[in-house]
Amino acid sequence: MIDPPQVAGWTVVILGGVALVVDTLTALLTYSMQKGSVNIRALFLHNLSDALASVAVIVGGALIILYDMRWVDPAITIGIALYILYLAFTEIGGPIRTLMLGSPPDIDNDAVVAAVRRRS
Repeated sequence: MIDPPQVAGWTVVILGGVALVVDTLTALLTYSMQKGSVNIRALFLHNLSDALASVAVIVGGALIILYDMRWVDPAITIGIALYILYLAFTEIGGPIRTLMLGSPPDIDNDAVVAAVRRRS
């Protein structure tokens, strides 16, 4: 952060643009399928966060090209890492609950007990 190395701004912008197109297309493909599967939802969120990171990379590359702000590159890297950690911590509750054999949070426990008693 104090003395960042020289960064090829145009390379950063071009690769960020390619990554943005790919990540946006894959996020669009997985969006409709994410409602029924925890795995597909994780894939969708991963693609969405990658697309947002690509936007940040493009902005960072533009700042490097226009203003020689080399400190932006490590700052964006730290920001992307913090965002990914935030997504991981906010999404991990459901899978942990499933792995621990917990019931889904939106299920009506009284209705399940009533249904089991009717069947007995």
